[in-house]
Amino acid sequence: WSFANISVKDWLENLKGIIDNLER
Repeated sequence: WSFANISVKDWLENLKGIIDNLER
């Protein structure tokens, strides 16, 4: 996806989800 096409809030939530998956 393109960073320019999503809001910062959505991007941060997506990043948090990725980090949570990596820490499992």
